[in-house]
Amino acid sequence: MSYTYDFMDNVTYGTDDVNKMRSTLMTKGVIPESTTSCKVIANGSGSIKIQPGEAVFANGVRIEITADETLSYTSGSTNYVYFEYSSTLNKCEPKVSTTSPASDKIKLATISSTGAITDTREMSNLKVPMGVNSFEELEVSVSNFNFANSSAMVWELASEVPVKSSGYKNFVAKRGDLWTAHGSVGTDDGSNSFVYNSGKDAFDFYDPAVIDTYTISLVGYRIFIKFVMAGRNIQVWLKRETTGFARSISQTFTLKLS
Repeated sequence: MSYTYDFMDNVTYGTDDVNKMRSTLMTKGVIPESTTSCKVIANGSGSIKIQPGEAVFANGVRIEITADETLSYTSGSTNYVYFEYSSTLNKCEPKVSTTSPASDKIKLATISSTGAITDTREMSNLKVPMGVNSFEELEVSVSNFNFANSSAMVWELASEVPVKSSGYKNFVAKRGDLWTAHGSVGTDDGSNSFVYNSGKDAFDFYDPAVIDTYTISLVGYRIFIKFVMAGRNIQVWLKRETTGFARSISQTFTLKLS
């Protein structure tokens, strides 16, 4: 017989059947109820906290952090924070390891040898398609943003606004006649792709969109932009080509997500 069915009268079902209901509807990852769901933050030297939230494994098993969970890590080494499910031990738990987690684990963050935390949460999404006509259009503002990092070519968060879904994959962004770009929305690991950018540099290795140019000592430089989904928020990240750029950035543009 090449088909199955479930939840019929007078049949006994177990936890695997209940978990399968979740795995049928949701992908593996953190459930993005807020931007801080299961987010890893610093907690002093050699220690981190995982903030409250829920996550679902590929088989539908769920883990919930009900209050800040404190874990220690190995200072001076690269550490990985993730959720692990063991069918042998019949348990789920948050873990920190100096070994990169396998693909069946739910990644949360990477801690560098200097203690810097990079958010690597993979977010769970509904498997139900949003539909080809599902989109959201909104105005996004970057207001009086100043670069804080002392180095150039470093992405910095400039703006973050809530959106209706965590499942958007594509964007079209436009600010009048100044610049237009469209491509793929980035994920929490910072990946992004630009299919077209009206201000794109002629050199192929400049993948991010150019939203502004400026001159220092007769040399031209650029400001780059990318868009990243963080739960049900869309983040705007900027970076400057040189530290010589020191003025505030204020731009409002239209963003269409689909």
